[in-house]
Amino acid sequence: MAPTNESSWRAKLISFVSPSSLFDNFILAAIVLNSITIACVDYEHVDSQYQPSTDSSPRNLIIEKAEYMFTFIFACECILKCAAYGLWRGKQAYFRDGWNVLDFCIVVVSILGLLPNVPNFTMLRSFRVLRPLRSISKLPNLRRIVIGFINSLPELSNVLVLLLFILVGFAIFGVTFWRGIFHSRCRLTPFPIKMPLDCRNASDPCWDEFILDAVSHPDAYKCLPLENDDPQWLRDPQDCIWPIDDSDARVCSVLEGGYHGCDEQVEFMAMNVSRTCGSDYINGQPRFITSHEPYGFPRMQNDVFHSEFNWGFTNFDDFGAAFLTSFQIVTMEGWSSIMYRTMDCWSSAPTIISYVSHTHWISIGSKYYVGRDIKFIR
Repeated sequence: MAPTNESSWRAKLISFVSPSSLFDNFILAAIVLNSITIACVDYEHVDSQYQPSTDSSPRNLIIEKAEYMFTFIFACECILKCAAYGLWRGKQAYFRDGWNVLDFCIVVVSILGLLPNVPNFTMLRSFRVLRPLRSISKLPNLRRIVIGFINSLPELSNVLVLLLFILVGFAIFGVTFWRGIFHSRCRLTPFPIKMPLDCRNASDPCWDEFILDAVSHPDAYKCLPLENDDPQWLRDPQDCIWPIDDSDARVCSVLEGGYHGCDEQVEFMAMNVSRTCGSDYINGQPRFITSHEPYGFPRMQNDVFHSEFNWGFTNFDDFGAAFLTSFQIVTMEGWSSIMYRTMDCWSSAPTIISYVSHTHWISIGSKYYVGRDIKFIR
């Protein structure tokens, strides 16, 4: 029986989108280019939601326009494959392959992220980072590696539980000894100060004048008649601030036993200023109220809301943050900066403990257990 027009048309379409076709190679090239553009996003220019801004960055504008092209290409691929193989009926149907389902979900989310007036637009844009995963379905060898890793997960469960136990132990150690110490910074006044009622925003024109006057005459703005380490601060958190010397991006030692102090004077607004090492926390507890005034972000994060401090995510203030920091050390990403920061603000006598603990994180976590995982995968 002669083939019908529909079967002949579908056979040509299947041949066009088959894994060995030029079309599939074109899609793989588009995935690679799209991955490169995602990696080139300029996060130095962000909007109010901390998403890449296209208004102040020509690079982000080009990448944003390219997103429409890539989304159109991937949507066309999805439509052509659905037409060629069918949606569900048949062994080669599009949705019977789990990798195709992943591709379809990424395409749908990408389209929704480009539509105007879509709720949770920021969250949808974040799913664009999943697009490089589409290369798994295009590269058979990479697919076999991923499948092998997934199949090895049951064998890795005992190793992962033991690694989790080690991370929990190090996190508890960090909270016990280093809670709140990363908030110690060199301050421009000897003690916390009050803000005037008519100047409570760091972006106001009056702010620089207020800070200059407070640094010149700190007693007129003193927050409480207490010593800086007096526990009475914790009874009632105050609506005060403690100006930081932004030119010094290192933590300091409140007990004057660490490697970094605030003894040297600095030039601030054309005047020499003596500095004091202090923290917005006392024994890990906040001394000020929780407010977005005057900085536009949480006041208690002012001393660590900086790129040098990973925007406040790297600390041992609580178990969650300590666990995340411990995991970062295990990955060997920036672990030496965390160790040096600990040595700067902790007492110099036990710095050997800091060095040994951080190096043990590395040796136990990133070398031994990761090596065990690789052996199981093999």
